[in-house]
Amino acid sequence: VLFPSPAQYATDESLFQAILDGNTFFAYHTSGSCRMGMSAATAVCDGRLRVFGVNRLRVADCAAVPVIEAGNTAYQAYIV
Repeated sequence: VLFPSPAQYATDESLFQAILDGNTFFAYHTSGSCRMGMSAATAVCDGRLRVFGVNRLRVADCAAVPVIEAGNTAYQAYIV
């Protein structure tokens, strides 16, 4: 891990924030980012996971799953 030099950050707070920004991340799996619906005006894909406005393209991951389960999303992805 490379740390910034003291000359770059004048205060402890700015150094701490730089370390956090460069070395932390969320381990959550995104779900529900593609809304399902009846038309392109209100959704990204239909109930069969076909993307509106793009021929032969389907959502094939948890993006179309509206509710995330308490367990790992891998099982939901297998079902999709």
